Amino acid sequence: MKKFILAAPLLLAFTTTGFAQTVGLGEGQLTELDADGDASISMAEYQSFANFAFSQMDADKSGTLSAAEMAAHADAGAFARTDADGNGTVTAAEFKARMDANFKAADKDGDGLLN
Repeated sequence: MKKFILAAPLLLAFTTTGFAQTVGLGEGQLTELDADGDASISMAEYQSFANFAFSQMDADKSGTLSAAEMAAHADAGAFARTDADGNGTVTAAEFKARMDANFKAADKDGDGLLN
């Protein structure tokens, strides 16, 4: 699967609309996340992309994201929601927890797939 970086708001904010619309992805981009080609995004596929996005945003390779590193990709509110302990940095675990919560919120029918 060809990987590409999307702005974090695409990962951090979900609404009640369809997944592709919600994250601002066109059909071709949604296909990029669908590693197995089944026209759905599984939790594993989503986590793989979220891990890739985290590593791309972590410009200084410190293992955490600063507000400055996320600023180009997310607003301050998204950063604050992701920084669960409020210490001014987002760890990989905090980022994963936020992404997992976003996936579950977007999975309206609870089948473990976004489609």
